[in-house]
Amino acid sequence: MAQRHCALAHRLVAALCYVGAIVSKAAPLDPDYKPANTTEKCYECVGCFNILDDTLMHPAAFPANPASAKTTFKLFSRQNRGIFVELQYCAGRKLRGESQFQKKKPLIFLVHGYTQSGADIWIHDIKNALLSEADCNVIIVDWGIGARGMDYLKAVANTALVGREMFLLLQRLIKRHPTTLGPDQVHVIGFSLGAHVAGFFARNFKRTTGQTIWRITDKTSAVVLKPLDPAGPLFAGTRMCVSKEDARFVDVIHTSGNGDFFKGHLGIDTPIGDVDFYPNGGKEQPGCVMPMPCYHLRATAYFLESLRNKKCKFVSATCEDGFLAMKRGSCETGADSGLMGYYSYKAAGRGVQMLLTNARPEYCNSTKGRMLKSSALE
Repeated sequence: MAQRHCALAHRLVAALCYVGAIVSKAAPLDPDYKPANTTEKCYECVGCFNILDDTLMHPAAFPANPASAKTTFKLFSRQNRGIFVELQYCAGRKLRGESQFQKKKPLIFLVHGYTQSGADIWIHDIKNALLSEADCNVIIVDWGIGARGMDYLKAVANTALVGREMFLLLQRLIKRHPTTLGPDQVHVIGFSLGAHVAGFFARNFKRTTGQTIWRITDKTSAVVLKPLDPAGPLFAGTRMCVSKEDARFVDVIHTSGNGDFFKGHLGIDTPIGDVDFYPNGGKEQPGCVMPMPCYHLRATAYFLESLRNKKCKFVSATCEDGFLAMKRGSCETGADSGLMGYYSYKAAGRGVQMLLTNARPEYCNSTKGRMLKSSALE
């Protein structure tokens, strides 16, 4: 019962904060806030943010001082699933956990969204599933202080700070372990505002090094990005939005796009990646009694199941006639089929991909999930 009450409270807080972001201007509640007529703000370790450069910060507001935001980077490995080592991005601070980078292996960043923290259950479920699936290093990016509260605009501004901090950490790790770590091993999985953190991270990396990250989920040889239902308010249609320009491969799962946040549509509905998956049309998800934040959070559940479910795969189709045609059974999977989730890079499907899911776990529709030939996953 308490858990249900907590979930309901989260929905109400999220609703109020998203509404506030749209109908009000910035509320300069902290001493670090500077008005928009000041173009630059600098901090120790992370450097400067220029309000005129909207690829590396959101022009609506400056991010908080890192000393007050207190972002932490928690490193987990197969050998230490339940015990983390906290990594430091600032060059003047001791870097622990370096033994984990002596062997070449994938490095995966997990980034939560608005009003969440690195302690949320879903992020640890995905972390554990990743470690079961592959011998990798997983870093949980905990920016809970910068993402909390009723001021959505502050959280939006802080996405640029966290992205910068992630970049500085990766840069430091690569410099210290150049033979075992490079951008071709990096994969970023970001949910909601965490997807835009991933975008800022990748653009910082590209601007400074001239190299590209392999994968963003919302995998390949520059950082990969995997955005899970990227947040729409204040990002949709802007240059700050995570996009396929940010990494070698960007695969996006859309579960609550539409722009009507009063009805639980908190995500971006337009295609922004190399492949954009629209389960159940990408706007509403079956089985959600309370649309907010159920539609939004379902992206994390689908991704988690793509790692755990070995019997069924989230097979998608291009379906040029749209989602209604998909529901009628008019769309067939084939050579251009996609595979939503962790292994999306192994399938040929690109562009807009649609699929149906079940209303409850297991979400994967077994009828469709067996239609992709095994050769597509080899």
